[in-house]
Amino acid sequence: IPMCFETHRQRLFWNPWQTRDLIKACNKEKIPLKLNADLSHWCAAGERVFNPILDPEFEEILELVIDRVHLVHGRVGWAQGAQVPDPRVSEYADELDVQERWWDVMLLGMLQRGIPARFEPEFGPAPYMINDPSTGIPLADVSEVNDFIAERMVNKWAEYFGEV
Repeated sequence: IPMCFETHRQRLFWNPWQTRDLIKACNKEKIPLKLNADLSHWCAAGERVFNPILDPEFEEILELVIDRVHLVHGRVGWAQGAQVPDPRVSEYADELDVQERWWDVMLLGMLQRGIPARFEPEFGPAPYMINDPSTGIPLADVSEVNDFIAERMVNKWAEYFGEV
C-alpha cells in the first residue's frame, strides 16, 4: 500500500529542519520515504515564509524534499498560521508568489522522476479559515479559494506544457 507522510505541524515532519534530518537519516533504497508536501505548515512552525535570502539553508532542505514528494498540498501559509485568510487579496501576494514557486519546483521534480505531478488545493474551513470574531462568518469562501488556487495552477501549467 503506497503511503505518503504529510509535512504537518504537530507531526513527525512538522518543520523543515527536522524533515531534513529525517530525510538524511533514511537511505532512499532501504526506506523509500514518500512525502505529501504541505509546506504551509512550515510557515506556521517557523513563524515566517522561508526565502533564499533570509534562509539560505531552506534551498538545501527544499532540494531534499523535492526528491521525496509524491503529492503537493496547495495551501498558502504565512508567519502567523498555516493558511492565509484569502490568497486572492494583495496583502498576501508575496506569500502566494513564494509558495507557488515551491509548488512548481516540487511538481517539476515529480515529472523529472517519472511520476505523475499531483497537486491538491488544500484550503480548509475553521480552524484553518479565520472567522470574523463577532459574527463567526468566514473571512473567505473556502470553495472559491480552492477554485482560485486550482485555476491559477492549471493556467500556469498550461502555459508551460499546453493542455493540462
